[in-house]
Amino acid sequence: MSNTKKGPTTATSTGPQTLEKIWDGDLFDRSQDAAFLQRFLMDQSQLVDAQKKRKAYVLNLDASWGRGKTFFLKRFADQVKQDQHLTVTVNAWRDDFADDPLLAVMSAIDEVLQPHLKSNSKAQKAWSAAKKETGAIAKEAAIGGGKRLVAFLIGNQAVDGITGLISDGMAENEQEDNGTTRDTSKKPTTDSATRAVGEDVSKAVGKSIDRLSTQTGTQMLNDFQSKRNSIKKFAENVSEVLRQLEQAGTIKSPMFVFVDELDRCRPPYAIAMLERIKHLFEVPDLVFVVATDSKQLSHSVKAVYGVDFDSRKYLKRFFNRTYEFEKPDTEKFIRSCFDSMGVLEEKISTPLDNTISLLAKGCDWAGLELRDIEQVVASIAAITRLWEPNVRLQSMLLFPYVILNHMGIDITKAETFVKELKERGRGGWTFQIHAHTRSPGSDSVSVIDQLATYRKYMGMQLTKMLFELEQKANGMDFLQYLAVNIREEMYERKARDVEVYSYMNEYHRLVLQAGRLQ
Repeated sequence: MSNTKKGPTTATSTGPQTLEKIWDGDLFDRSQDAAFLQRFLMDQSQLVDAQKKRKAYVLNLDASWGRGKTFFLKRFADQVKQDQHLTVTVNAWRDDFADDPLLAVMSAIDEVLQPHLKSNSKAQKAWSAAKKETGAIAKEAAIGGGKRLVAFLIGNQAVDGITGLISDGMAENEQEDNGTTRDTSKKPTTDSATRAVGEDVSKAVGKSIDRLSTQTGTQMLNDFQSKRNSIKKFAENVSEVLRQLEQAGTIKSPMFVFVDELDRCRPPYAIAMLERIKHLFEVPDLVFVVATDSKQLSHSVKAVYGVDFDSRKYLKRFFNRTYEFEKPDTEKFIRSCFDSMGVLEEKISTPLDNTISLLAKGCDWAGLELRDIEQVVASIAAITRLWEPNVRLQSMLLFPYVILNHMGIDITKAETFVKELKERGRGGWTFQIHAHTRSPGSDSVSVIDQLATYRKYMGMQLTKMLFELEQKANGMDFLQYLAVNIREEMYERKARDVEVYSYMNEYHRLVLQAGRLQ
Protein backbone atom coordinates (compact mmCIF):
# COMPACT_ATOMS: atom_id res chain seq x y z
CA MET A 1 0.00 0.00 0.00
CA SER A 2 1.33 3.41 -0.92
CA ASN A 3 2.06 5.85 1.91
CA THR A 4 1.88 8.85 -0.39
CA LYS A 5 -0.12 11.64 1.24
CA LYS A 6 -3.18 12.47 -0.80
CA GLY A 7 -4.28 16.02 -1.43
CA PRO A 8 -7.59 17.32 -0.08
CA THR A 9 -10.70 16.52 -2.09
CA THR A 10 -14.21 17.92 -2.31
CA ALA A 11 -17.56 16.27 -2.81
CA THR A 12 -17.28 16.91 -6.53
CA SER A 13 -15.09 15.60 -9.31
CA THR A 14 -12.26 18.07 -8.80
CA GLY A 15 -9.02 16.12 -8.84
CA PRO A 16 -6.67 16.17 -5.85
CA GLN A 17 -3.78 17.44 -7.95
CA THR A 18 -5.78 20.54 -8.87
CA LEU A 19 -6.62 21.19 -5.23
CA GLU A 20 -3.03 20.68 -4.17
CA LYS A 21 -2.06 23.47 -6.53
CA ILE A 22 -4.87 25.72 -5.32
CA TRP A 23 -3.93 25.24 -1.67
CA ASP A 24 -0.18 25.48 -2.10
CA GLY A 25 1.29 27.32 0.88
CA ASP A 26 -1.62 26.43 3.17
CA LEU A 27 0.24 26.67 6.49
CA PHE A 28 -2.85 26.35 8.68
CA ASP A 29 -4.58 23.45 6.83
CA ARG A 30 -7.45 25.70 5.77
CA SER A 31 -8.21 23.37 2.86
CA GLN A 32 -10.01 21.15 5.35
CA ASP A 33 -12.23 24.07 6.37
CA ALA A 34 -12.95 24.79 2.70
CA ALA A 35 -13.90 21.18 1.98
CA PHE A 36 -16.36 21.17 4.88
CA LEU A 37 -17.83 24.59 4.14
CA GLN A 38 -18.39 23.84 0.46
CA ARG A 39 -20.42 20.74 1.31
CA PHE A 40 -22.28 22.60 4.06
CA LEU A 41 -23.18 25.61 1.91
CA MET A 42 -24.28 23.43 -0.99
CA ASP A 43 -26.59 21.54 1.37
CA GLN A 44 -28.01 24.70 2.92
CA SER A 45 -28.66 26.24 -0.49
CA GLN A 46 -30.56 23.13 -1.55
CA LEU A 47 -32.54 23.23 1.70
CA VAL A 48 -33.53 26.86 1.12
CA ASP A 49 -34.62 25.97 -2.41
CA ALA A 50 -36.64 22.96 -1.24
CA GLN A 51 -38.43 25.08 1.35
CA LYS A 52 -39.36 27.63 -1.36
CA LYS A 53 -37.66 30.42 0.54
CA ARG A 54 -36.73 33.34 -1.66
CA LYS A 55 -33.52 34.39 0.01
CA ALA A 56 -29.80 34.02 -0.28
CA TYR A 57 -27.76 32.12 2.28
CA VAL A 58 -25.24 34.32 4.11
CA LEU A 59 -22.29 32.86 6.02
CA ASN A 60 -20.07 34.96 8.24
CA LEU A 61 -16.45 33.83 8.30
CA ASP A 62 -15.33 35.30 11.61
CA ALA A 63 -11.59 35.46 12.27
CA SER A 64 -9.31 38.04 13.82
CA TRP A 65 -6.52 39.73 11.93
CA GLY A 66 -3.67 37.45 10.84
CA ARG A 67 -5.67 34.23 10.70
CA GLY A 68 -5.65 34.08 6.92
CA LYS A 69 -9.14 35.24 5.89
CA THR A 70 -7.96 36.73 2.59
CA PHE A 71 -5.74 33.73 1.82
CA PHE A 72 -8.68 31.43 2.54
CA LEU A 73 -11.30 33.33 0.55
CA LYS A 74 -9.15 33.50 -2.57
CA ARG A 75 -8.42 29.79 -2.57
CA PHE A 76 -11.92 28.82 -1.50
CA ALA A 77 -13.25 30.82 -4.46
CA ASP A 78 -10.79 29.07 -6.80
CA GLN A 79 -11.86 25.69 -5.43
CA VAL A 80 -15.55 26.43 -5.92
CA LYS A 81 -14.87 27.80 -9.40
CA GLN A 82 -13.24 24.51 -10.39
CA ASP A 83 -16.62 22.89 -9.79
CA GLN A 84 -18.34 25.19 -12.34
CA HIS A 85 -19.99 27.51 -9.84
CA LEU A 86 -20.03 31.21 -10.60
CA THR A 87 -17.73 32.87 -8.10
CA VAL A 88 -17.68 36.60 -7.43
CA THR A 89 -15.11 38.34 -5.22
CA VAL A 90 -15.78 41.76 -3.68
CA ASN A 91 -13.00 43.66 -1.93
CA ALA A 92 -15.14 45.92 0.23
CA TRP A 93 -12.26 48.05 1.47
CA ARG A 94 -11.00 48.73 -2.05
CA ASP A 95 -14.47 49.84 -3.15
CA ASP A 96 -15.62 51.83 -0.12
CA PHE A 97 -15.07 55.11 -1.96
CA ALA A 98 -18.47 54.43 -3.60
CA ASP A 99 -21.60 55.95 -2.09
CA ASP A 100 -23.60 52.74 -2.36
CA PRO A 101 -22.04 49.26 -1.86
CA LEU A 102 -24.74 47.83 -4.14
CA LEU A 103 -22.87 49.30 -7.10
CA ALA A 104 -19.63 47.59 -6.04
CA VAL A 105 -21.36 44.21 -5.67
CA MET A 106 -23.23 44.55 -8.97
CA SER A 107 -20.08 45.59 -10.79
CA ALA A 108 -18.26 42.49 -9.54
CA ILE A 109 -21.19 40.23 -10.48
CA ASP A 110 -21.48 41.88 -13.91
CA GLU A 111 -17.82 41.18 -14.64
CA VAL A 112 -18.30 37.48 -13.89
CA LEU A 113 -21.62 37.14 -15.74
CA GLN A 114 -20.70 38.83 -19.01
CA PRO A 115 -18.88 35.87 -20.64
CA HIS A 116 -21.92 33.66 -19.95
CA LEU A 117 -24.54 36.11 -21.24
CA LYS A 118 -23.34 36.38 -24.84
CA SER A 119 -24.94 33.08 -25.87
CA ASN A 120 -28.03 33.33 -23.66
CA SER A 121 -30.44 36.07 -24.70
CA LYS A 122 -32.98 35.36 -21.94
CA ALA A 123 -30.37 35.63 -19.23
CA GLN A 124 -28.98 38.74 -20.89
CA LYS A 125 -32.41 40.37 -20.93
CA ALA A 126 -33.03 39.56 -17.26
CA TRP A 127 -29.63 40.92 -16.28
CA SER A 128 -30.24 44.17 -18.16
CA ALA A 129 -33.52 44.56 -16.27
CA ALA A 130 -31.75 43.89 -12.95
CA LYS A 131 -29.17 46.57 -13.70
CA LYS A 132 -31.93 49.01 -14.57
CA GLU A 133 -33.52 48.45 -11.17
CA THR A 134 -30.09 48.84 -9.57
CA GLY A 135 -29.97 52.37 -10.94
CA ALA A 136 -33.36 53.22 -9.46
CA ILE A 137 -32.43 51.78 -6.05
CA ALA A 138 -29.05 53.51 -5.99
CA LYS A 139 -30.67 56.83 -6.95
CA GLU A 140 -32.99 56.63 -3.96
CA ALA A 141 -30.04 55.83 -1.73
CA ALA A 142 -28.10 58.79 -3.09
CA ILE A 143 -31.00 61.16 -2.38
CA GLY A 144 -31.34 59.79 1.15
CA GLY A 145 -27.61 60.01 1.69
CA GLY A 146 -27.58 63.60 0.49
CA LYS A 147 -30.28 64.57 2.94
CA ARG A 148 -28.39 62.92 5.80
CA LEU A 149 -25.23 64.68 4.76
CA VAL A 150 -26.90 68.08 4.91
CA ALA A 151 -28.36 67.22 8.28
CA PHE A 152 -24.94 66.16 9.55
CA LEU A 153 -22.83 68.90 8.01
CA ILE A 154 -24.66 72.20 7.48
CA GLY A 155 -22.20 73.89 5.20
CA ASN A 156 -22.43 77.18 3.29
CA GLN A 157 -24.69 75.81 0.58
CA ALA A 158 -27.12 74.45 3.14
CA VAL A 159 -27.13 77.75 4.99
CA ASP A 160 -27.79 79.59 1.72
CA GLY A 161 -30.71 77.28 0.98
CA ILE A 162 -32.23 77.78 4.39
CA THR A 163 -31.74 81.54 4.13
CA GLY A 164 -33.61 81.56 0.82
CA LEU A 165 -36.41 79.51 2.31
CA ILE A 166 -36.77 81.87 5.25
CA SER A 167 -36.66 84.94 2.98
CA ASP A 168 -39.56 83.61 0.94
CA GLY A 169 -41.54 82.93 4.08
CA MET A 170 -40.80 86.38 5.47
CA ALA A 171 -41.94 88.02 2.26
CA GLU A 172 -45.24 86.19 2.58
CA ASN A 173 -45.52 87.33 6.18
CA GLU A 174 -45.19 90.99 5.18
CA GLN A 175 -47.94 90.67 2.59
CA GLU A 176 -50.29 88.77 4.90
CA ASP A 177 -50.03 91.09 7.93
CA ASN A 178 -53.42 92.88 7.55
CA GLY A 179 -52.79 93.14 3.82
CA THR A 180 -50.12 95.77 4.37
CA THR A 181 -46.40 95.97 4.37
CA ARG A 182 -44.26 97.15 7.24
CA ASP A 183 -43.25 100.75 7.59
CA THR A 184 -39.50 100.52 7.28
CA SER A 185 -38.98 104.30 7.69
CA LYS A 186 -39.15 104.01 11.46
CA LYS A 187 -35.86 103.02 13.01
CA PRO A 188 -36.45 100.26 15.62
CA THR A 189 -34.44 99.78 18.76
CA THR A 190 -31.98 96.89 18.91
CA ASP A 191 -34.22 94.78 21.20
CA SER A 192 -37.36 95.40 19.21
CA ALA A 193 -35.53 94.64 15.97
CA THR A 194 -34.25 91.35 17.39
CA ARG A 195 -37.74 90.35 18.52
CA ALA A 196 -39.20 91.28 15.15
CA VAL A 197 -36.65 89.25 13.25
CA GLY A 198 -37.18 86.29 15.61
CA GLU A 199 -40.94 86.41 15.06
CA ASP A 200 -40.50 86.68 11.29
CA VAL A 201 -38.11 83.74 11.15
CA SER A 202 -40.40 81.62 13.33
CA LYS A 203 -43.40 82.35 11.10
CA ALA A 204 -41.38 81.78 7.93
CA VAL A 205 -40.04 78.41 9.01
CA GLY A 206 -43.47 77.29 10.19
CA LYS A 207 -45.12 78.19 6.89
CA SER A 208 -42.34 76.52 4.89
CA ILE A 209 -42.58 73.30 6.86
CA ASP A 210 -46.36 73.19 6.46
CA ARG A 211 -46.04 73.72 2.73
CA LEU A 212 -43.28 71.13 2.29
CA SER A 213 -45.17 68.56 4.37
CA THR A 214 -48.27 68.94 2.24
CA GLN A 215 -46.35 68.74 -1.02
CA THR A 216 -44.04 65.84 -0.16
CA GLY A 217 -46.26 63.52 1.88
CA THR A 218 -47.84 61.88 -1.14
CA GLN A 219 -44.57 61.90 -3.05
CA MET A 220 -42.75 60.15 -0.18
CA LEU A 221 -45.34 57.39 -0.13
CA ASN A 222 -45.10 56.98 -3.89
CA ASP A 223 -41.31 56.88 -3.71
CA PHE A 224 -41.41 54.22 -1.01
CA GLN A 225 -43.75 52.01 -3.02
CA SER A 226 -41.63 52.54 -6.12
CA LYS A 227 -38.47 51.57 -4.28
CA ARG A 228 -40.08 48.46 -2.84
CA ASN A 229 -41.21 47.42 -6.33
CA SER A 230 -37.72 48.04 -7.67
CA ILE A 231 -36.21 45.80 -4.99
CA LYS A 232 -38.71 43.04 -5.77
CA LYS A 233 -38.06 43.25 -9.51
CA PHE A 234 -34.31 43.34 -8.90
CA ALA A 235 -34.40 40.09 -6.91
CA GLU A 236 -36.68 38.41 -9.47
CA ASN A 237 -34.42 39.35 -12.36
CA VAL A 238 -31.23 38.18 -10.63
CA SER A 239 -32.96 34.90 -9.83
CA GLU A 240 -34.04 34.58 -13.47
CA VAL A 241 -30.48 35.10 -14.69
CA LEU A 242 -29.20 32.25 -12.54
CA ARG A 243 -32.10 30.00 -13.54
CA GLN A 244 -31.53 30.56 -17.26
CA LEU A 245 -27.78 29.94 -17.02
CA GLU A 246 -28.27 26.75 -15.02
CA GLN A 247 -30.91 25.44 -17.43
CA ALA A 248 -28.51 26.06 -20.29
CA GLY A 249 -25.89 23.96 -18.50
CA THR A 250 -23.49 26.88 -18.39
CA ILE A 251 -23.08 26.88 -14.62
CA LYS A 252 -24.00 24.94 -11.52
CA SER A 253 -26.01 26.46 -8.71
CA PRO A 254 -25.57 28.14 -6.36
CA MET A 255 -23.54 31.23 -7.26
CA PHE A 256 -20.99 32.22 -4.60
CA VAL A 257 -20.18 35.84 -3.68
CA PHE A 258 -17.14 36.30 -1.44
CA VAL A 259 -16.91 39.62 0.43
CA ASP A 260 -13.56 40.44 2.02
CA GLU A 261 -12.06 43.29 4.09
CA LEU A 262 -15.44 44.51 5.35
CA ASP A 263 -14.12 45.29 8.83
CA ARG A 264 -11.58 47.74 7.35
CA CYS A 265 -14.25 49.91 5.68
CA ARG A 266 -15.76 53.17 6.79
CA PRO A 267 -18.41 52.28 9.42
CA PRO A 268 -21.39 53.60 7.40
CA TYR A 269 -20.22 51.74 4.28
CA ALA A 270 -19.73 48.45 6.15
CA ILE A 271 -23.22 48.64 7.62
CA ALA A 272 -24.73 49.60 4.27
CA MET A 273 -23.04 46.58 2.65
CA LEU A 274 -24.69 44.21 5.12
CA GLU A 275 -28.04 45.96 4.70
CA ARG A 276 -27.82 45.63 0.92
CA ILE A 277 -27.02 41.93 1.10
CA LYS A 278 -29.86 41.26 3.51
CA HIS A 279 -32.63 43.32 1.90
CA LEU A 280 -31.84 43.23 -1.83
CA PHE A 281 -30.50 39.77 -2.54
CA GLU A 282 -33.52 37.75 -1.53
CA VAL A 283 -32.51 35.30 -4.21
CA PRO A 284 -32.38 31.50 -3.97
CA ASP A 285 -29.31 29.73 -5.40
CA LEU A 286 -27.10 32.54 -4.14
CA VAL A 287 -24.56 32.17 -1.33
CA PHE A 288 -22.65 35.02 0.32
CA VAL A 289 -19.49 34.33 2.31
CA VAL A 290 -18.62 37.49 4.24
CA ALA A 291 -15.23 37.51 5.98
CA THR A 292 -15.08 39.76 9.03
CA ASP A 293 -13.30 40.36 12.27
CA SER A 294 -16.58 40.61 14.16
CA LYS A 295 -14.97 42.28 17.15
CA GLN A 296 -13.57 45.03 14.94
CA LEU A 297 -16.79 45.29 12.92
CA SER A 298 -18.84 45.69 16.09
CA HIS A 299 -16.76 48.77 16.90
CA SER A 300 -17.76 50.17 13.50
CA VAL A 301 -21.42 49.62 14.34
CA LYS A 302 -21.01 51.38 17.68
CA ALA A 303 -19.33 54.29 15.90
CA VAL A 304 -22.59 54.83 14.00
CA TYR A 305 -25.24 53.87 16.56
CA GLY A 306 -23.52 54.74 19.84
CA VAL A 307 -21.32 53.00 22.41
CA ASP A 308 -24.31 51.55 24.29
CA PHE A 309 -25.74 49.89 21.18
CA ASP A 310 -25.78 46.05 21.21
CA SER A 311 -23.65 45.71 18.09
CA ARG A 312 -23.04 41.96 18.44
CA LYS A 313 -26.74 41.17 18.44
CA TYR A 314 -27.30 43.61 15.58
CA LEU A 315 -24.66 41.93 13.40
CA LYS A 316 -26.03 38.43 13.99
CA ARG A 317 -29.27 39.27 12.22
CA PHE A 318 -27.44 39.63 8.92
CA PHE A 319 -26.03 36.10 8.89
CA ASN A 320 -27.56 32.65 8.77
CA ARG A 321 -24.54 31.08 10.43
CA THR A 322 -21.04 32.03 11.58
CA TYR A 323 -17.91 29.93 11.10
CA GLU A 324 -14.78 30.46 13.17
CA PHE A 325 -11.31 29.21 12.28
CA GLU A 326 -9.42 27.09 14.73
CA LYS A 327 -6.50 28.98 16.25
CA PRO A 328 -3.51 28.31 14.00
CA ASP A 329 -0.41 26.56 15.25
CA THR A 330 1.86 29.22 16.77
CA GLU A 331 5.08 27.66 15.48
CA LYS A 332 3.75 27.54 11.91
CA PHE A 333 2.66 31.16 12.10
CA ILE A 334 6.04 32.27 13.47
CA ARG A 335 7.87 30.31 10.79
CA SER A 336 5.78 32.12 8.17
CA CYS A 337 6.61 35.49 9.78
CA PHE A 338 10.31 34.64 10.00
CA ASP A 339 10.39 33.85 6.29
CA SER A 340 8.37 36.87 5.16
CA MET A 341 10.23 39.37 7.37
CA GLY A 342 13.70 38.03 6.70
CA VAL A 343 14.73 37.11 10.26
CA LEU A 344 18.43 36.12 10.15
CA GLU A 345 18.36 32.98 12.29
CA GLU A 346 22.07 32.38 11.84
CA LYS A 347 22.66 35.40 14.10
CA ILE A 348 20.68 33.79 16.95
CA SER A 349 21.99 31.26 19.49
CA THR A 350 19.32 28.92 20.89
CA PRO A 351 19.65 25.63 22.80
CA LEU A 352 19.25 22.73 20.35
CA ASP A 353 18.99 25.38 17.59
CA ASN A 354 15.22 25.34 18.13
CA THR A 355 14.63 29.08 17.83
CA ILE A 356 11.05 28.90 16.55
CA SER A 357 9.94 26.58 19.35
CA LEU A 358 11.45 28.81 22.05
CA LEU A 359 9.68 31.90 20.71
CA ALA A 360 6.38 30.06 20.16
CA LYS A 361 6.34 28.87 23.77
CA GLY A 362 7.03 32.41 24.92
CA CYS A 363 4.19 33.86 22.84
CA ASP A 364 1.77 31.20 24.12
CA TRP A 365 2.97 31.83 27.68
CA ALA A 366 2.22 35.55 27.28
CA GLY A 367 -1.16 34.86 25.65
CA LEU A 368 -0.32 36.90 22.56
CA GLU A 369 -2.72 37.13 19.62
CA LEU A 370 -1.45 36.74 16.07
CA ARG A 371 -1.23 40.48 15.54
CA ASP A 372 0.95 40.74 18.65
CA ILE A 373 3.12 37.82 17.56
CA GLU A 374 3.72 39.50 14.21
CA GLN A 375 4.88 42.67 15.97
CA VAL A 376 7.19 40.62 18.22
CA VAL A 377 8.72 38.90 15.19
CA ALA A 378 9.04 42.27 13.43
CA SER A 379 11.16 43.54 16.33
CA ILE A 380 13.35 40.43 16.25
CA ALA A 381 13.73 40.78 12.47
CA ALA A 382 14.87 44.39 12.79
CA ILE A 383 17.37 43.51 15.52
CA THR A 384 18.91 40.56 13.64
CA ARG A 385 19.19 42.51 10.41
CA LEU A 386 20.88 45.47 12.11
CA TRP A 387 23.08 43.44 14.48
CA GLU A 388 26.72 44.06 13.47
CA PRO A 389 28.92 42.27 16.05
CA ASN A 390 30.22 38.89 14.93
CA VAL A 391 28.68 37.34 18.03
CA ARG A 392 25.36 35.53 18.08
CA LEU A 393 22.37 37.00 19.92
CA GLN A 394 21.28 35.06 23.03
CA SER A 395 17.66 34.13 22.35
CA MET A 396 16.94 33.15 25.96
CA LEU A 397 17.58 36.75 26.93
CA LEU A 398 16.54 38.57 23.76
CA PHE A 399 13.16 36.85 23.28
CA PRO A 400 11.93 37.47 26.85
CA TYR A 401 13.01 41.10 26.51
CA VAL A 402 11.04 41.53 23.27
CA ILE A 403 7.92 39.83 24.60
CA LEU A 404 7.99 41.62 27.96
CA ASN A 405 8.48 44.97 26.25
CA HIS A 406 5.48 44.25 24.02
CA MET A 407 3.46 43.40 27.15
CA GLY A 408 4.26 46.86 28.52
CA ILE A 409 6.72 45.73 31.21
CA ASP A 410 9.66 48.08 31.77
CA ILE A 411 12.71 45.95 30.88
CA THR A 412 15.13 48.69 31.93
CA LYS A 413 14.40 48.11 35.63
CA ALA A 414 16.42 44.95 36.10
CA GLU A 415 15.84 44.82 39.84
CA THR A 416 12.03 44.86 39.55
CA PHE A 417 10.75 43.28 36.34
CA VAL A 418 11.54 39.65 37.28
CA LYS A 419 9.85 40.19 40.63
CA GLU A 420 6.89 41.80 38.89
CA LEU A 421 6.51 38.79 36.60
CA LYS A 422 6.51 36.37 39.52
CA GLU A 423 3.89 38.44 41.32
CA ARG A 424 1.74 38.26 38.22
CA GLY A 425 1.92 34.49 38.41
CA ARG A 426 3.54 34.25 35.00
CA GLY A 427 5.00 30.74 35.05
CA GLY A 428 5.21 27.95 32.55
CA TRP A 429 7.60 29.21 29.89
CA THR A 430 10.07 26.34 30.09
CA PHE A 431 12.57 25.14 27.53
CA GLN A 432 14.83 22.16 27.02
CA ILE A 433 18.56 22.83 27.11
CA HIS A 434 19.97 19.46 26.00
CA ALA A 435 18.50 16.58 24.01
CA HIS A 436 19.69 14.03 26.60
CA THR A 437 19.60 14.59 30.34
CA ARG A 438 22.03 13.47 32.98
CA SER A 439 19.59 13.94 35.85
CA PRO A 440 15.78 14.11 36.04
CA GLY A 441 14.50 17.60 35.17
CA SER A 442 17.94 19.08 34.62
CA ASP A 443 17.31 19.69 30.92
CA SER A 444 14.21 21.88 31.33
CA VAL A 445 14.54 25.43 32.66
CA SER A 446 12.18 28.32 33.28
CA VAL A 447 13.06 31.03 30.79
CA ILE A 448 11.65 33.76 33.02
CA ASP A 449 13.55 32.50 36.08
CA GLN A 450 16.76 32.52 34.06
CA LEU A 451 16.37 36.23 33.43
CA ALA A 452 17.60 36.77 36.99
CA THR A 453 20.62 34.60 36.19
CA TYR A 454 21.41 36.64 33.09
CA ARG A 455 21.07 39.87 35.03
CA LYS A 456 23.37 38.56 37.76
CA TYR A 457 26.25 37.83 35.40
CA MET A 458 25.79 40.55 32.76
CA GLY A 459 27.24 43.20 35.08
CA MET A 460 30.56 41.36 35.20
CA GLN A 461 33.48 41.73 32.83
CA LEU A 462 33.67 38.89 30.36
CA THR A 463 36.72 37.21 31.93
CA LYS A 464 35.19 37.28 35.39
CA MET A 465 31.81 36.17 34.06
CA LEU A 466 33.32 33.10 32.42
CA PHE A 467 35.31 32.24 35.55
CA GLU A 468 32.20 32.45 37.76
CA LEU A 469 30.08 30.39 35.36
CA GLU A 470 32.65 27.63 35.07
CA GLN A 471 33.06 27.51 38.84
CA LYS A 472 29.33 27.28 39.56
CA ALA A 473 28.09 25.23 36.58
CA ASN A 474 28.74 21.88 38.32
CA GLY A 475 26.45 19.94 36.02
CA MET A 476 23.83 22.70 35.75
CA ASP A 477 22.95 22.65 32.08
CA PHE A 478 21.88 26.27 31.75
CA LEU A 479 25.05 27.69 33.30
CA GLN A 480 27.14 25.41 31.08
CA TYR A 481 25.17 26.60 28.05
CA LEU A 482 25.72 30.23 29.04
CA ALA A 483 29.44 29.63 29.66
CA VAL A 484 29.85 28.20 26.15
CA ASN A 485 28.30 31.33 24.64
CA ILE A 486 30.42 33.68 26.76
CA ARG A 487 33.56 31.78 25.73
CA GLU A 488 32.46 32.21 22.08
CA GLU A 489 32.02 35.96 22.60
CA MET A 490 35.43 36.27 24.25
CA TYR A 491 37.08 34.43 21.38
CA GLU A 492 35.41 36.57 18.72
CA ARG A 493 36.24 39.79 20.53
CA LYS A 494 39.75 38.67 21.57
CA ALA A 495 38.82 39.88 25.02
CA ARG A 496 40.76 37.44 27.25
CA ASP A 497 43.06 40.15 28.58
CA VAL A 498 40.81 43.14 27.97
CA GLU A 499 38.27 44.51 30.45
CA VAL A 500 35.09 44.44 28.38
CA TYR A 501 31.47 43.66 29.13
CA SER A 502 29.12 41.38 27.21
CA TYR A 503 27.14 42.64 24.24
CA MET A 504 24.08 41.38 26.12
CA ASN A 505 24.09 44.67 28.01
CA GLU A 506 22.97 46.36 24.78
CA TYR A 507 19.90 44.19 24.23
CA HIS A 508 17.42 46.29 26.15
CA ARG A 509 18.30 49.42 24.15
CA LEU A 510 17.88 47.58 20.83
CA VAL A 511 14.60 46.02 21.96
CA LEU A 512 13.16 49.39 23.00
CA GLN A 513 14.18 50.97 19.70
CA ALA A 514 12.78 48.12 17.60
CA GLY A 515 9.59 48.13 19.66
CA ARG A 516 8.93 51.76 18.70
CA LEU A 517 8.43 50.63 15.10
CA GLN A 518 4.72 50.09 14.63
